[in-house]
Amino acid sequence: MSQPYDIDSFSQYVTDDFTWRVREISDLKEVILLSGSSYSLVARKAALTLIYAHWEGHVHFVTEAYLKYIAKRKFKFSKLIPSFQAVQLTNNIREWQSQKDSIALRLKIVNAVRALDIEQFRGMPSGAVATAGNLNFDRFLNICQIMMLDADRIVSDREFLDEEVVGSRNRIAHGASAIVTDEKIQRVASFVLEIMRLFRTEVENSVVLKRYERA
Repeated sequence: MSQPYDIDSFSQYVTDDFTWRVREISDLKEVILLSGSSYSLVARKAALTLIYAHWEGHVHFVTEAYLKYIAKRKFKFSKLIPSFQAVQLTNNIREWQSQKDSIALRLKIVNAVRALDIEQFRGMPSGAVATAGNLNFDRFLNICQIMMLDADRIVSDREFLDEEVVGSRNRIAHGASAIVTDEKIQRVASFVLEIMRLFRTEVENSVVLKRYERA
């Protein structure tokens, strides 16, 4: 399906992405069962890394779809929630941080913010939606703040995400010795599917309720 232009197609677009990921995670469980005792340890380790990949991939996919959907509305920044301006200033912030504080610099900042009000939102700067191949809670929080979502409402257990999902995946990806039990795979799969579902739902609600518009 091409990029969505209306609410219904947006919902279908992000739901389709979620659905194939759910199906693949379900298939992973079958692969583990069919691998037998000789290969189940390796299969579980491989499955955990792929489950994490679906978490990162779905968040990035839905966020990009949301931003492109809004860009197609051709709003000026003055009509959008302030977080869009905050992210749009990414490159400016890097420049300003390298300069000595002065009234001239402060005026430059004020003028840059005011100038954005009359500009049209065409999409985020490159790298603004960054997962860095390591989507822990802090990085997820940054993404949620772009859309003004409550990250804690989506991820109820940030420690489990950081340690059991992201941390375990990183240790496996970096070649460390690790044992992934059947119980852990079941818990990680259930947890990831739930937070993916909640994230998608919250973003869909933001589109339906037009929460991206400034009050």
